[in-house]
Amino acid sequence: MDVLYWFWPERSGLATLIDDQKVWVGYRRAAADTGLELDVITVDDVVLAASPGGAPRAFVRGVPVDPHRALFHTKLYTWPMFQPDAWRYLSTFESLRAAGYCTLIRNELNLLTNDKLATLLHLRDVDAQWLPTVSVPTRDFGGLAVRLSDAGVDYPVVVKPASWGAGMGVLRAQDEHELVMALRLASAAELTMVVQPYVAAAGTVTDTRVFCVDREPIGAFRRVAAGTVANVTGGGRAALVDVPDELRERANAIAKRLDTPWLGVDFLSTGDGYALSEVEVDACVSAQSLAIPGMDGVLAARFRAYKADFDRWRSR
Repeated sequence: MDVLYWFWPERSGLATLIDDQKVWVGYRRAAADTGLELDVITVDDVVLAASPGGAPRAFVRGVPVDPHRALFHTKLYTWPMFQPDAWRYLSTFESLRAAGYCTLIRNELNLLTNDKLATLLHLRDVDAQWLPTVSVPTRDFGGLAVRLSDAGVDYPVVVKPASWGAGMGVLRAQDEHELVMALRLASAAELTMVVQPYVAAAGTVTDTRVFCVDREPIGAFRRVAAGTVANVTGGGRAALVDVPDELRERANAIAKRLDTPWLGVDFLSTGDGYALSEVEVDACVSAQSLAIPGMDGVLAARFRAYKADFDRWRSR
């Protein structure tokens, strides 16, 4: 059986919990159904060896890896506890790619999709329908260096870490005083934050995540917030729906541009349309999500796309 090595940060205290009770159980089952054994590893499990006259080799836990029998899920995680290891992961991912191994997520995508404004700027010639956004570094933060109104942003606003996920760290600020307090709090972790207008259609934050498998939209997650964020892991309500007609072409164009087997494209409902919010190259199908009818099929399609990418890669 081919092996899918999945990098997971060793600094995460969630690793064992998830392995026993949540994500990995469903992931391993979906992988096995496609003929893949899923093995969760850290960067410390990998050794690379190369010489000018021979083929480079990778070893996982001391065992040599056959590039035609193994692929690597190479997602960079960027929450604060993972920051000390970011360079080690990026350099290992790039070394594996250069050594002739199949890496599912290119470092280019790790960089641009882990920063919310970088994502929007990269895609602006594909989809320019997004909210005005201001990126604010907070190390040594003392106050706003620019007026938000100069960037087309009016209060109330949402302020959130530029490189986090799962709806974590998202705050609403009614005025400049509240915004400055949020940014000062973020300065303790030296975070870069993004500020956008607060959008709530009919008084409720609603978003739609379009799942793209093998560069094509296959379904959508309609999420309604319990508070400031609509993420299911944050208490939001969700249902799997058909891809809205007004989002299908937009999501398809983004999936084609990013050229990756699995993608979540998030759109915020503005009341009179949809604003592109962000993209997730590792859009998690959580335990809560898997309880929603139809999501097991989406997860299965994700791993079939991984296997199809690997098959194409090794048949080149």
